Amino acid sequence: MKITQSLVKKDGEYFAPISKKDLKLQIIVENADKSALQYQWYCNGKKVDGDSDTLSIKVSKKGTMTYTCDIYNKATKETKKAAGSWKITGYNAKVSITFKKTKKIKDIFGKELKLSKITVPKKAKKALAVDAKKETIKVKKYCKNVKVTLVTKDGKSIEIAVSTVYPRPKVTKNKGAVKTYVDGRYCIVSFKASNVKGATKVLYEYSKKKDKGFKKSKFKSFYVKEGNVRYFRAIAVYGKQKSPYSKVIKIKG
Repeated sequence: MKITQSLVKKDGEYFAPISKKDLKLQIIVENADKSALQYQWYCNGKKVDGDSDTLSIKVSKKGTMTYTCDIYNKATKETKKAAGSWKITGYNAKVSITFKKTKKIKDIFGKELKLSKITVPKKAKKALAVDAKKETIKVKKYCKNVKVTLVTKDGKSIEIAVSTVYPRPKVTKNKGAVKTYVDGRYCIVSFKASNVKGATKVLYEYSKKKDKGFKKSKFKSFYVKEGNVRYFRAIAVYGKQKSPYSKVIKIKG
């Protein structure tokens, strides 16, 4: 029997972006009566369902999974162990890196890749600092969906899209913020935000509900009616860009 396989040569590694779509592995047998062949697939040594020359898999997390396929020939009573073998490494194709922070390639792929180089488009060289030896990418300026190519020492090219994210603000209630009730019905509460270095401004929002109905405010001090519950959150503005929202804080009047 002559045996070949899809995607990569036997024992080869294939880099697949995490996706809900199926990825097909196929083992191709020539010079044999295909009606006499039976297949048994394995993932990391454990049997998986499938008795054909094709296996559909989903790449749902980063890291490497090893798939193999045994072939049994009913006519000759022979079994070819691990006739096909794939290393499938999942990774996030879209990578978010916090402003002025460094991300290791290991954190994207779940392992080191042994890179020969990392290439960045000319327009984005001021925004990203890359180091193939250390296998790191650092964000120096804001960027969005920059196509970065990672080249392994064995010649494989892997493309990722890098975007900047700003740090999530941390909001705390000022000490003694809940003060004496005004007119016996309202209290005053104020907040302060941290982890917002370099932000143009910090905006606060409030709502009666924890997860919806938030309204913007120009202030960082608020009245809360006695017996009522209000929810607060903040967002930091960096020029035309914004950070993720802070965690929601619950205040009961």
